[in-house]
Amino acid sequence: MPDRFVSISDRVYRLLLLAYPAEFRRAYGPEMAQVFRDRCREERRHGQRARMLLWLHTLADLAATAPGEHMQTLFQEFRNGLGAGFLTVALLTLGAAPAVNYM
Repeated sequence: MPDRFVSISDRVYRLLLLAYPAEFRRAYGPEMAQVFRDRCREERRHGQRARMLLWLHTLADLAATAPGEHMQTLFQEFRNGLGAGFLTVALLTLGAAPAVNYM
């Protein structure tokens, strides 16, 4: 049944989107899911090999991009929050370290 592939793939893909940060999912998740569904519909016409390649590319993309998005989120939180204070203390400590060695 051709629609079964699209339906199951869509459900699995939406679960995989949980690998991305929540803010990223809110901003891009619906569009990403729509593009994936469209690709599934297209690839189901080209046979099993095309469907397997779609999933291989999808999983490779997820493995490559999700960690980077988490790093971006952490960096942004660091810049906007506690990180500014931490960075100031770290720089002051590093700046003071050479002076302590000369005492």
